[in-house]
Amino acid sequence: MFSSALLGQSPKQEGKTYVWPIASNQLLSSTFGEYREGHFHAGFDIRTFGRTGIPCLAVNEGYVARLKISPQGYGKALYLKLDDGNTAVYAHLSDFNRKCDSVAYYWRLERETSYCDIKISDSLYRCSPGETICYSGRSGTSAAHLHFELRDQQERPFNPGFVYGVPDKVSPIIMSLEVVPLKDGSLVNGYPVQRDFYFDA
Repeated sequence: MFSSALLGQSPKQEGKTYVWPIASNQLLSSTFGEYREGHFHAGFDIRTFGRTGIPCLAVNEGYVARLKISPQGYGKALYLKLDDGNTAVYAHLSDFNRKCDSVAYYWRLERETSYCDIKISDSLYRCSPGETICYSGRSGTSAAHLHFELRDQQERPFNPGFVYGVPDKVSPIIMSLEVVPLKDGSLVNGYPVQRDFYFDA
């Protein structure tokens, strides 16, 4: 599934015109598909150089579909459902804009909780491209940055690079390879166990 999102979505997504999701540079600290312990990185991490509170922008026409506040994971996150069927996810935020913050505040107040996961009607808050909808932060993580994802109509993450074309001039370096037996009876170099191969950088 992840490989299809990594490799198979580009023809459908290339050529779209989206606003850059933050009022800042196009410098990344992490890219799509990087391996993290137990999972692959599902988006871009955009550098904010230790700053929080930088305006994050609606990338295209759509509506705010979900607001989530959690002490871990994505921390404070906003999900923007785009009119083309894709979803943009903004995570590790410091704040929502005033309208979204009001929705989250009263929802939590009524339920006497600090956290929330709110699904929002498509008629409540429509956004225009470039409109400030939230602010970058460090919630749910230690380092300030904007984690930004794009998901297709089936909620599968795809590489934002297909849309933005951020130049990547650093070639990957293969440090190691893990070979795992496919099924019972499979062998790796004659043994039924996984084996790690390491390469000189």
